[in-house]
This record gives sequence, structure tokens and C-alpha cells, in this order.
Amino acid sequence: MSTPAIQVAHLSKSYGGALVLDDISFEVDQGSIVGLVGPNGAGKTTLLESIEGLRKIQTGNIKVLGKLVSTQYKEIQKEIGIQLQRTSLMGDLTLKETLRLFTKLYRVKNDTKGLLDKVDLTEFANKKVKHLSGGQYQRFNLCLAILNNPKILFLDEPTTGLDPIARKKLWEIIDDLKRQNVTIVITTHYMDEAEVLCDKIIMIYDHKVVANDSPENLIKQLDNEKTITVEGLKDLTSKQQADLATRFKFKYIEDQLFIYTYDIGAALNGFFEWLKQQDKEVDNIAVRSANLEDVFMKYTSTKIDKEGMLL
Repeated sequence: MSTPAIQVAHLSKSYGGALVLDDISFEVDQGSIVGLVGPNGAGKTTLLESIEGLRKIQTGNIKVLGKLVSTQYKEIQKEIGIQLQRTSLMGDLTLKETLRLFTKLYRVKNDTKGLLDKVDLTEFANKKVKHLSGGQYQRFNLCLAILNNPKILFLDEPTTGLDPIARKKLWEIIDDLKRQNVTIVITTHYMDEAEVLCDKIIMIYDHKVVANDSPENLIKQLDNEKTITVEGLKDLTSKQQADLATRFKFKYIEDQLFIYTYDIGAALNGFFEWLKQQDKEVDNIAVRSANLEDVFMKYTSTKIDKEGMLL
């Protein structure tokens, strides 16, 4: 049995008395893609930076490829690649010039054309960084993160702000890296991204790990429930919510209502009857099978927008 790529054991961290990570433990298998998901402020970036060795460990320990981050970081550094949420590059350099510069900084030898091929940017080798589109810029950041041929790659929200075509292009590149046996840890606010890409989901809420399993197994826990999503149901009182609770299993966040049921027809009939009794109107009602968004809703009280992104 191979050594786990990452082992996090009882990791806790606080700033000024405020708890940021609360007894976090999990393992990441080599050659897998693991998604860290959770709302803003849950502790995802702090966790990621602790694993990367960018933040000091207070309580617990972390091993990367069997080495302790706290004492063997310099050895680990050679084996990992990191793409941060925000990266500023020198805009007047071309892609080729930037890669040569980073290769010298990292003191590694690499094939510039081969790297650009991996992220589908070969034709832009002589283009200045400042003239790249958003998707091209993110792919180039990924290119820089893999120039040392890392065994483990950390991607912190790599597709945020990209259009759907650019996002899916990055997905293809990430999946190709996995096929080359690179272990990938990715934070994302997109539930569809996590469901498509990841072998395992580590869900963080209120600074704790609240779920840790494959997307398929997490969804199966909902036992084939259907979800009725109601939008525009504003200002429900505590009394109205209590009345709903006698009829349905649901969650209500701002103006969105999520009803979970095995009998769509009965649930819809009952809900329309309740709407009439309450003299309420809604903007939209949709029915769908359970997915990772519903799993997230089960464990948290975080709103998800129409693009599947955590708000």
C-alpha cells in the first residue's frame, strides 16, 4: 500500500483567539483529485496554505509524501506545485520569457514548448502576459505551477471568474495531469466542478470537516431524494417556517426554499396548497435529482446561485 500523498492529523489553528481550523484530519491518496469545498471563511485557504507550508502549524501535524511539513518543508517544496488565488506576473514579458525566468528562479530544467503544449498555449509563446485573456492567464498560471514536474499540485479556486468554455478547458488540463499520476488538491466554489473533477470531496463548514467521501457516495447518502427548488419566496416568518416543517423536509435560505421528497407529485400539490393558504407568490419552481449541491445544503446553510457557485 503506497504512502498517502497528504496526511493531516488533528490540525487546529486560531488567529487572535478566533478559531479558524478545528481538529481537521484526513488523507489524500496519490494520483487522486481531492476537492476542498466550503463557504467563504470556512478555513479552506488557511488549510491549503498550512499543507503547502506557507502558514505555521499550531496544533496537530501534516505529512506530505511521508515527510513532516513542520520540519522537512525544503524537501517537500521540490515535490509540489502551487497556483494561488491571485498571482501578479510581469505583463510586458512574453510567455516564453516568463517561463525562462521562472525556470532560472526555480533552478530547474524544462521544455518551454512542452509546458505550453500541456496548457494549450503554444501559439501564444511570444505574446505578452498582459494581453492574455482571463482563461489564458489562468492556464499560464497553471503552466508555471507545473514547471518543476510536481508530484502534488495545489490549485486555489483556479476557475473563479472564468466563462464556461474557459472553465471546461481548464478541467480538461487538470484531468490530463491526473492521468499522469499527479495528485491534485483543488479548492472551488463551484459544485458542478467538484462533482465532475474530484475523486473525493472534503467539505468544510464552521472550521470543521463535515463530510469526507467521493461525490457519488455523498450523493447516495441522500437516498435518491428529489429536490424541489423554489425561488423568490421572500420573508417567511418563523410561524410559516414551522408550519412548513410539519409538511416537508426543507431548508430555507434568504428567498430560496429547498424541499426534499421521494414523492414529487404529493409534495408539489401540498406546496401549492400551502402557497394559496399563505397568499404567497414565487418566481420559479424547479425539480431535479439530488446532486452535490444538495449534499452541501444538507451540511451547511450556504446559498448557491444559479451557476452552482457558493455565495
